[in-house]
Amino acid sequence: MPTHNSGIDLSALSPINLTISILTNIASSIVEHHAQNLHGTVLGKALKLAGLIEPNFDDRLKSLLRETLQAFFEAHPGYKYQEIVDFFADAVVTKALADAILESTPINHEALQARLDAYLISLPQARWQLQSARIVGEFLATYRYVRRRHFDDGQVALIDAIEANGAELQQARGLLEKLYAKVEHELSVLQRMKAHFRSVNLDDFPTATPEQVHAFYTGRYPLKWELIKADAIIKRDQEAAVLDSLNSAPTHLEFVCITGQAGDGKSSFAWEIALQTASRLGCWLLQVRSNQTPEAWEMLENAVLETGRRPLVVLVDDVFRDDSFVQALLNMRTDLPIRVIATSRLHEIPDHIRLPDFRTIQLEPPSDHEKQQVLERLRLTRLSKDQRQRLEKASNWLVLMLETTAGESLKTVIRDNVNRLKRLDEAVYHAYEYLCFAGQYDVNVPEDLLLRLDSSGRFYRLYERPAAAGLIFLETFPRWGNFLRPAHALIAETALKAYGRNPHVLFETMFAAVDGGKPANRMMLYGIMRNLIEEGAVALLEETLSRHSDHFAAMIEQGRHVEVFGVISKILKALKRLDLLKQAQQHVLESIPTNSNDWEAKFAFIRRNAPHLIPKTLIEAQQWLEVNVDATNVRASYLILLKEQDDDAQIEQALKSTTHWLRGHMDDVEVRRAYLNVVKEKGSPAQIAESLKTMPDWLDAHPDDVGVRSVFLNFVKEKGDGNQIAQAVEKARAWLESHADDADVRRTYLNLVKEKSSEEQIANAINATIAWLSNRDDDVEVRRTYLNLVKEKGSMEQIALAINATIAWLSNRDDDMEIRTNYLNLVKDRGSEEQSAVAVEITRRWWNNSTKKPLPPLLYYYGSLLFQQGAFEEALSVLAEGVDRWKSNIPMRITYAWCLYELGEVEPALEALKQAHWRAKGKMPEMRNLTLRNLGTFYLRQGDHNRAISYLRQSLDVTEDAYKHWVHLEMGKTYLAAGQPRKALDHLRMALAGLDAVNHSETIKTVNELIAQAKGAL
Repeated sequence: MPTHNSGIDLSALSPINLTISILTNIASSIVEHHAQNLHGTVLGKALKLAGLIEPNFDDRLKSLLRETLQAFFEAHPGYKYQEIVDFFADAVVTKALADAILESTPINHEALQARLDAYLISLPQARWQLQSARIVGEFLATYRYVRRRHFDDGQVALIDAIEANGAELQQARGLLEKLYAKVEHELSVLQRMKAHFRSVNLDDFPTATPEQVHAFYTGRYPLKWELIKADAIIKRDQEAAVLDSLNSAPTHLEFVCITGQAGDGKSSFAWEIALQTASRLGCWLLQVRSNQTPEAWEMLENAVLETGRRPLVVLVDDVFRDDSFVQALLNMRTDLPIRVIATSRLHEIPDHIRLPDFRTIQLEPPSDHEKQQVLERLRLTRLSKDQRQRLEKASNWLVLMLETTAGESLKTVIRDNVNRLKRLDEAVYHAYEYLCFAGQYDVNVPEDLLLRLDSSGRFYRLYERPAAAGLIFLETFPRWGNFLRPAHALIAETALKAYGRNPHVLFETMFAAVDGGKPANRMMLYGIMRNLIEEGAVALLEETLSRHSDHFAAMIEQGRHVEVFGVISKILKALKRLDLLKQAQQHVLESIPTNSNDWEAKFAFIRRNAPHLIPKTLIEAQQWLEVNVDATNVRASYLILLKEQDDDAQIEQALKSTTHWLRGHMDDVEVRRAYLNVVKEKGSPAQIAESLKTMPDWLDAHPDDVGVRSVFLNFVKEKGDGNQIAQAVEKARAWLESHADDADVRRTYLNLVKEKSSEEQIANAINATIAWLSNRDDDVEVRRTYLNLVKEKGSMEQIALAINATIAWLSNRDDDMEIRTNYLNLVKDRGSEEQSAVAVEITRRWWNNSTKKPLPPLLYYYGSLLFQQGAFEEALSVLAEGVDRWKSNIPMRITYAWCLYELGEVEPALEALKQAHWRAKGKMPEMRNLTLRNLGTFYLRQGDHNRAISYLRQSLDVTEDAYKHWVHLEMGKTYLAAGQPRKALDHLRMALAGLDAVNHSETIKTVNELIAQAKGAL
């Protein structure tokens, strides 16, 4: 019997000690009773779909039960005794619980009470307090509660059926048939995606042999799923933290990029993360077959929509290699539940990634712990002095494995392998050189191209030769055929140096062998050319191109639109072959695209470079869409481009045809969003009214939509009447209550509330957002929108709350710039003197410690606050940097001028105001008005009342009615100073009438004092 323990800390209940027996018994019982007999059956497919017998099902069930026990002890602190833990771990108890859960077998509480009494004997006065029936009943209730948090309603119903007896299982037949139909549909979707994606299920792969695992560690076997299944990949120290950050299913497009250099282990780490994430969440894992197929992203979007927005995890290596592939990724919808886990070398990541949820994870060098795992995996218990030194110095994962196993430098090992290959098989030796030339850039060589590199036929099926084992590997793609590759880019680069041949000769030989009519040949060549340009080998390319100009020109003419605009253009610009570039662009501009991605490429190009071709292209696109009815992305892009045109007849025809199309595609969202935007900008009053009337019903029928909902809220903001706006606000508020994870609609809702809502609706929105943000510290966009709403419409109490919350939020985020800028803006316009002083102190401290270059808006708001505090020299220094970097910002220039004035630099201040006035020409009227008003104020302070009045009158003429009171105030001051109290009184009264008693209390006080002075002077 265990010794008495009066109480235990939950943190001491390790998962192993707490649950080992109950988890093993219950999970094993489920698997034994059901899973082994389900393969290939309707029920088996349904269970797999429901996420109940996916890979790692046993782990998922254990996780569920572990969470149940944790929740159980937290809910019942009176049971926090080691004796109760031991009771749950008792084999008799776990068997009874398993039978109750699986077979609905009644529990023999008399037997369980005897087991409980045996464990409680050491607890004084506890035997009569604790009853097994109550403890077990509370546990089972907790289990069912926790289970509902892990699975949706359909899955719970299925679990209930499985855990019930046979009769109840038969009653669930309808549910199973429905799930089976869904399985068949989803399998058909997967089948269509095979050309671009590999559906990753470890059951479909063999387990790597010990020989293959050893070959992987010695650089003679590439990364394959067989190795993952064999658990051959060393677990990196970073893995646990990354997985913890990905522990919820994606609700929108997320992008996680694993970065590092060649040989750092990016792919193996990313593959493990993707597999573990998908397994834990019960998602599909799809691996992109090629990073040169932009159409894959469109297919992915369609698959998610076809499967009812099923969350996906997508794995892609070297994601930023191909420009057209990247552009298609950037054009993806952001409202679909897709998590992309990608790899990229550091230098390949574009400077500006236009993805809303993008983050990078840089792999760290191998740690001592990871190095020890390698030794254990390879059973290297004794190392030579040289091996030990190499192990300690290793900072690259692949080099670590190769040099540790070989005991020699990577260069020596590879050179010896190449020399040995020359003796074994000369044909493989020569072919391997070409593969390494391309492979150093992670570019695979099409098999048909390799065959053309040897006229004697020696390269035929050479990957089957014994000498090629561990060196040359075959990759087969359903759409493009066979490709050959070396094991790794770093090995290929090192091997190429061992050959010692002029790379110019290799490149030109491969260039001449390319079959321009085959897309795989072209894309291989373009991949090599892009890398040569990055290496600075432009002269080599120019020389090769000059000798094979006709061959390359013919190749270009056989290329698709997406190739020419996304890939070839950049290559030719770098080589300054504008003649070939013009020829290529003219060729594709004169042709009509044959697929969606080519249309997207052509739309993007003509918008930027050939706007005169837009009308003609729109007509061609309309005719193409009449045949290709379901090309939704082209139809949406067509409408977006059409919105920018002024052809009323064409717009009217397009809107009518789209209205008809949408009636037959009620579930479409992409085209509907574009259509609403066109109607908002170019639609007739009748079309606008029709959209306002019908869209609420569509949104009610599509409660999970995000994209259309956001567009419609903007639509209502601009085109709706008071009742329609009020209804849209209330519906959005109710929708957000049941969609707590949404951020996109929430931002649009807050912007609508800010512009067109009642005080009650504003208060509701602010309060709801405060609660929402309290649980979402990392969301910046909603926080920024909330601060703007509070600034424009919040009460003093709400402003104070927002300021204090933002100060707390910023205290742990020295790297943030956006929210810091919004905070300063809020304090500048609505903050008290005390809040302004605090903001200055916080920003000054951050400014002195930050290594980041502040954004110009932050410079303006910070400088303005310093000016308000009277720190004119410090403000001038801050604003001077802002003026230099943000030359078009008129308010910043004006504040800069007044800093000069306060420091006695009167003439420079006037010159700065005149410069601001000059730059305001042609800008929005309020900017011109601002400079006129400030020039008037300047001359007022200088005592030149005539000039002051002249500028202020000009300002009054261009000022909107809502802001005229500020000009009237300045004119009142001027006339009072000029000794004309009657005119001063007239302007001051008009100023007073326009001021808000809540937000301008101090100004109202000043105006009343001036009115009193004017009356006294009469």
